[in-house]
Amino acid sequence: MAESYPLLKEVGPPRRGTKSRPAAGPVYTSAVNGGAAPSMPTGNTLYELFTHSAKSNPDARCLGHRPVVDGEAQPYVYQDYAQVVDRVAAIATGIKGLGLQTRDKVAVLGVNCPNWMITMQACNRNNFICVPLYETLGEDAIEYILGHSEARLVVVQGRRLGRVAKALGAVQDSQVVAIVHFGEGASGADIKAAAASGVEVLSFADLEAAGRKGRLAAPEPPKPEDLSTIMYTSGTTGNPKGVLLTHGALVAAIGACNTYLHEHGESLARDDCYFSFLPLAHVFDRLAEEFMLAKGGCIAYWQGEIPKVLADIAACRPTLFCGVPRVFDRIYAGINDQLAGSLVKRLVFLLCLARKKAYMAAGWRHDKASPLADLLVFNKIKQRLGGRVRLILSGAAPLSAPVQEFLAVAMCAPVLQGYGLTETCAASCIAEPFQWRSNGTVGGPLPGVEVRLEAVPEMGYDPAATPPRGENIFKLSQGEYVAVEKLEGVYKGAPLVEQVWVYGNSFEATLVAVVVPEEKKLLAWAGANGLPQDFKLLVSDPRVRAHVLAQLQATGHADRLKGFEVVKAVHLCAEQFTADNGLLTPTFKLKRAPLQQRFQGEIDSMYAALRAANKVGGLDEAPGGGKAAKAAGGAAKVTNLVARSGRGAAKVVAA
Repeated sequence: MAESYPLLKEVGPPRRGTKSRPAAGPVYTSAVNGGAAPSMPTGNTLYELFTHSAKSNPDARCLGHRPVVDGEAQPYVYQDYAQVVDRVAAIATGIKGLGLQTRDKVAVLGVNCPNWMITMQACNRNNFICVPLYETLGEDAIEYILGHSEARLVVVQGRRLGRVAKALGAVQDSQVVAIVHFGEGASGADIKAAAASGVEVLSFADLEAAGRKGRLAAPEPPKPEDLSTIMYTSGTTGNPKGVLLTHGALVAAIGACNTYLHEHGESLARDDCYFSFLPLAHVFDRLAEEFMLAKGGCIAYWQGEIPKVLADIAACRPTLFCGVPRVFDRIYAGINDQLAGSLVKRLVFLLCLARKKAYMAAGWRHDKASPLADLLVFNKIKQRLGGRVRLILSGAAPLSAPVQEFLAVAMCAPVLQGYGLTETCAASCIAEPFQWRSNGTVGGPLPGVEVRLEAVPEMGYDPAATPPRGENIFKLSQGEYVAVEKLEGVYKGAPLVEQVWVYGNSFEATLVAVVVPEEKKLLAWAGANGLPQDFKLLVSDPRVRAHVLAQLQATGHADRLKGFEVVKAVHLCAEQFTADNGLLTPTFKLKRAPLQQRFQGEIDSMYAALRAANKVGGLDEAPGGGKAAKAAGGAAKVTNLVARSGRGAAKVVAA
């Protein structure tokens, strides 16, 4: 493999299989910098990195937000590094005044904002352990995390105070001594309910004021081996799992990213800007923000509302943009929708796209491939992300190759996929920029990361004989394996599809799907076909269902899917899959077990109808007809890439 991918370096031999342990391939690491472990010259802890940036760039922009006046969002306002350092010291002093000692845990829950980052930097300053919680978590999960982490302080957005108060009341032997609320939305009833649990309740402004009353507490800097954070993974089943991350681990991940950028002629500096809208409770965004602060750049926080994201991006004009596939799918769909209105514009666009794509595939950089096409078409599209973006990263789930290639051409910037684990601080693998062959892959390991492929004999995966793969995969009754995420990526390209979940199990011979249609497009199609303009009625209409199924099947055939990969029935749903209704993780990945539980009745009905129409092989009384398949249904996660943490799966690029 190292011969076919020049950035790999073999550092360990393959392992022979035994009865109790499968075979494994060689151990690889990045060949960048000779395979040496990366480091940051400005410090060994997050506190040291941030302090160095603040001393070097005291007047540089640091944390920004958009004030809202009379319901209208204003231009971004930034606190500089000197101001943030001063506020961090006051908050850290206020926290100590509540009785917390070094290594005590501080839980933070809310939408990304400057106060969240200031709280985390206060934790770094005085060696508290930050426990970030997803803003969408329900009371049961909050109760579990507060108890399991033994949190002593909770810092929460005002509108979520009531939820935290209820959760805290149910925690057995709670260690919490105070709740601090920030932003608007904390009602008098919520404050009273929180105080009823026997803890002190105060605002973020009050905490900061308390920290300024006397002398600011001296920093109590952490050591590299000290815990920085406990990150509870969102997961898809069971209780959240806490992952312990040290300062040294996070700095190593930042160093890996820094070394990687330098290898490809890129770097971050004080003029760079990162747009923060992915959850800070997820390690992907946490690493990106700490990296930006370590390099003296600034962070612009969103308003916390999805419909306002594009306006926020245009206002802050980021240079680094990190997203998840669902965000990029929407950008891709939005561009195509605009082009659909004019045949001439679409023709010019497609000609420019094909020309620039051909040059990029031949090895030209995005900014050199077709300056004329950029001038005529693509510079305008780049303005959707503010016009300054130099690097676009996608993580948390697979981004389809067609969308990635389209955006790499149209956005005039590298669009890279990465793969990581919470346990590896998000930094495991990343694709090469300016290399067309990297599209559709997550590349090789970052500097300092070691990977190896393990055999999965029961599925025919041999690290010495087959391309590395690791997907949500299951077997149909006739023995065919289905890589379901790949199929969902294909079916998302169907004209009316907003979201899609594909289901199958080992007792059925065919696949079915649940689709959330794109409302505006469906209403437009309905109007053109004399159907009512009521979205909820339309998703129940058999004619609409038949039309969407035909589109799915046509899309599958156009993508040359195999016969067993083409869905045979579909259920339409008017309600989107979201984190709030438990069908998506906070990073927009499908939660397959809850989806199956939610739609089990519809799944049973689809398979029953297919059997009745003689479209499904096997006996009608086959045990997998629905509810009996719950134990075996869904997708098994195949693990064939072992990172240093010992978990995970990824695709490593090979020529």
